[in-house]
Amino acid sequence: MKCPSFGEHFSHLTKLWFEGDILCPLLPPVGELAQLSDLSIVPVSSVKRIGHEFLGVGVCVWDGTHIKKLAFTNLKYLVLRDLSNLEEWTFNKEGEGFEQGRGMTQVLPQLDELLIDNCPRLQTLLECLEWSNMKIVHIEGAHNLREVQNLCNLKEELRLINNLTLERVSLIHELEVIVICDCPEVNFVENIDSPQQLELLDEFMEEIPEWLARLRDEQKSTNDDDFTFKCSNKKAHTRMLKRGLDWPIIQRIPQVSITTNRGSYFLRQTRNPFNCDTNINF
Repeated sequence: MKCPSFGEHFSHLTKLWFEGDILCPLLPPVGELAQLSDLSIVPVSSVKRIGHEFLGVGVCVWDGTHIKKLAFTNLKYLVLRDLSNLEEWTFNKEGEGFEQGRGMTQVLPQLDELLIDNCPRLQTLLECLEWSNMKIVHIEGAHNLREVQNLCNLKEELRLINNLTLERVSLIHELEVIVICDCPEVNFVENIDSPQQLELLDEFMEEIPEWLARLRDEQKSTNDDDFTFKCSNKKAHTRMLKRGLDWPIIQRIPQVSITTNRGSYFLRQTRNPFNCDTNINF
């Protein structure tokens, strides 16, 4: 007699929270839950690694042409928060075909939003996220994370906040908004086709980073006037005014909005037609 799988036991479960300091180094095979749409893991300090065991045996689906083996079939919201010891998040090439199972494999095919908050030891993002059609990714307090890349299908917004060793953001297509806040080591933002808005928030930033000019050169947007740059540092503000040291970069940006956190200094500028409103003395 075959024992029911984890997914068969909880086949109608739609929301699941792992909360509190559970003494479990490995998470259960939640990927088998075909109806699960909302998953939060907050906080679980005992977990150091999330691996292919999290996928389980998967769910087999016939699409008319192929047999697909899916994990997290309907998951739309995924939260990893306060996982203080989590270092590795990998499914080893989608679990090596779910333990050498036949057919095509897909992981997180319906994911809309990913939130990673206060996972200070996390070193890399999940490889297969590049195939998820996500709308929003928020990563905050991942101080060992050095790269965010290959989120090829991310559509709306990427928020990177207080990631102290993050250096590179690349290979993200069709993204609308990028927010980079208090990530002091970022020095490469590239191969991002057509963001409509970039928000750069860093109270210690004193000049416009060189990668902003490179990003503008790379842009493929058919409507160049769509791009807006936002900043929040007064020291950098004076460099952005006409005849300032960063003016050669700023003058190429259609819309610029600069406001300090308390709103005491501001600059609002458009390129075509040119108009500049500011209370900053140059």
